[in-house]
Amino acid sequence: MVRAVFRPAVSLSSLSRRPLLATAVAVAGGVAACAGSGAKPVPVDHPVFPMGLALSPDGSRLLVGSSNFDFSFDSGAVLLANVSIVRDELLAGDDSGAVVADPYVSSVLVPEFADRLVFDAAGNSALFTTRDGNLLHEVDVDGDEVSCGELALCNASPNVLQLSGNDPFDVLVLSDDGVTLRGLVSHLGSPQAELFVLDRSSTDAGRLVLEAGEIDFLRDNINSTGVRSTVERRAKNGVAATIFAAVERRENGTLVGADVVHFATPAAGHAGTETFVRQDITTLLGPRSVRDMAIVADDVSGGDALVVLLQNPDGVARFAIDNVDDHLTLTALENTCIQPLSLAVAPLDLDGDAVVDVTRLIVACHGSNEVVALDPLTLRTTAVSRFFGRGPYDVVVDAAHQVAWVSFFLDNSVGAFSLVKDGVPRLAPIGRLGAALPRPEDGRE
Repeated sequence: MVRAVFRPAVSLSSLSRRPLLATAVAVAGGVAACAGSGAKPVPVDHPVFPMGLALSPDGSRLLVGSSNFDFSFDSGAVLLANVSIVRDELLAGDDSGAVVADPYVSSVLVPEFADRLVFDAAGNSALFTTRDGNLLHEVDVDGDEVSCGELALCNASPNVLQLSGNDPFDVLVLSDDGVTLRGLVSHLGSPQAELFVLDRSSTDAGRLVLEAGEIDFLRDNINSTGVRSTVERRAKNGVAATIFAAVERRENGTLVGADVVHFATPAAGHAGTETFVRQDITTLLGPRSVRDMAIVADDVSGGDALVVLLQNPDGVARFAIDNVDDHLTLTALENTCIQPLSLAVAPLDLDGDAVVDVTRLIVACHGSNEVVALDPLTLRTTAVSRFFGRGPYDVVVDAAHQVAWVSFFLDNSVGAFSLVKDGVPRLAPIGRLGAALPRPEDGRE
């Protein structure tokens, strides 16, 4: 059963309809790669068109997805940086933008387009998809070593799972007890999402498997061609866990709209029985795409809110989540930067007592070369860093050390930003991992 929920329309038509840049990101968002079309080994001392980032829970290890977007090399890669070695040095500096020349201590070769990386709860392994081959990967992170079992190229069982959907993208961890991890993979090119289980006690083909059944967004007349982002509202106060999915609608290959669909997190073996509740974002607000989402605390209701990044036109919206039935009610809508691609929640400790004093949302703005901090209640901009790097793509936050890391797709580098100084929130670049590429002499990106 599907139930469409409509609230009074608030339009973004007053926001300027900025043209999207004709850059690689527009293509990388929904086109499958051609495997190994380059002849040269991929570099392992720096990323090539870096996309997804993942930060270990203790903030000591950073994984960077090297996408090989232009197929100049024979594969993609995932690189590991021990940021605990360089972070304190960067924070103690004078904001001069120091460059750590050789930050990467290990790497593993993977198919092209490693995106949406995520660590497990213990920080001992990470999961991600690659769109070349429609694969889900698990890699081990042991100190300063990242590996895929005994494989030089991470493309086969038991650490790799073949998926049925096309263009796998988002990976959502639903539970992790230290032995068994359960998660959800959604696809840009298919209207289905797949549930999977990682059994760490297994060393054979049973280590990474799909659960029976799938979540089909075409069911119940939901017009869907793919899913851009997923988040889970954890179970609390007697309310079951809920998954929110940003679902795209296309006609004849053209993006025409986006919905936020939510449903109770299915129990094992029960995929396909969900009751979908749909919020038509395009009808309600105008934009045709939802690029990323995050759950934030709602201090007004004592519950949670859902923040969504919007594109075409660009903006950001906040919805209060009903504490009883998870219905969404629009509470804030703001213009934002050009081509916002990803956001992360940044809890800030202003006085050093390990208590969160204020929260910010950090947004990577690919089209305007900005990294932006937003107030999560009003969505108003509180700080901006411009032109430190070209093509910001992904952002992760180290809450323990008050640092944000941002991948720069067009610079082959990762930037570090300080979030607090002298008890005051801020967003200031303090350095980068790897030297930034020079701009092309012909003026093209």
